[in-house]
Amino acid sequence: MVTPIQIFKFAIPVLIVGFISNGIVQAQNPSDEVPALCKQVGQLEIPKTDQTPKDKELSIEACKSDDADFDQAKDKGSTLVRYCAMKQKKSDDSAVFGGSSTLMMLYANGFGVQKNIPLAEKFACGLQTAPTEMESRLQHLENLKIKVGSVPFDICDDITSGLMMGHCEARREALKKKTRDAKFMAIVARWPQPHRNAFAKLQAASKAFIQARANDEVDLSGTARSMLIIQEESIQERDFIQSVEAFEQKKDNRYASQVLFQENKKMSQLLKRIRETKDETIRGTVTNAQIVTTQEKWTKYLDAWIEFAKLRYPSVASDSVAAWFTKKRNHMLSSFSN
Repeated sequence: MVTPIQIFKFAIPVLIVGFISNGIVQAQNPSDEVPALCKQVGQLEIPKTDQTPKDKELSIEACKSDDADFDQAKDKGSTLVRYCAMKQKKSDDSAVFGGSSTLMMLYANGFGVQKNIPLAEKFACGLQTAPTEMESRLQHLENLKIKVGSVPFDICDDITSGLMMGHCEARREALKKKTRDAKFMAIVARWPQPHRNAFAKLQAASKAFIQARANDEVDLSGTARSMLIIQEESIQERDFIQSVEAFEQKKDNRYASQVLFQENKKMSQLLKRIRETKDETIRGTVTNAQIVTTQEKWTKYLDAWIEFAKLRYPSVASDSVAAWFTKKRNHMLSSFSN
């Protein structure tokens, strides 16, 4: 079976200034207020009716299923999500989207349990996070006591760091990927076996290029570098799927050989300019050598597309296929040659 390329996902941080004192948001020094709130809720316990019965103890494998995933099962009020979150909290609660964060979201939103903001706050206090992020999250939860939010409360609502931006985007993109992959696999499943076999080779070349593009041609100098990598992977993954769909629906642009000649000439000029750049670093952390290495992966990707298209889309000339993808690559290279 053909397995779609693994990609990841991000979220935009919301910075909320203000602190908590006796349930009321105040603009003052939070150093005493936040710990006080955490002490107030620190002794709260999960209601006995919500706890995992002894005869329902779960294995680690059971908690890896989709039904145990918060994002996929939260709206079903799945008890499995809650049981697995409690198991994870007891064993290893170090994961960003681990037991405490899941229990916090379940009780903040009332998913499968009685809504309990103080208990959600207890779990929020237990998260390993920056003080500013904790303050914003606790303020958010306190506000929910007064007014219910228009969208479910989420751990990613109040993030303040580039690292958490990466984790949250990866989580969001993973959800989009499931829908995207299901649609894509429906297309592939209709193909004859020889076509699926050929596509597997194209997919491998695509994955190699996407990884090189995201890791070597993205400026990683900022704190949001993990987010930028995932975003680029997502962009290229979507483009790959959309290209297949375009050929399947005969919506690809048909190019004459002259267009390929022009695009190849442009590519040669762009690469020459990049190689001859005196400063080894082209943009941020991206170097000449990295671009050249990525270009080699792209060349193999292009070759794989041409071979696959000969089998799957025999009515499309190889020069047209090559022109289609060379134009796309030239657009990427142009950003480095200015």
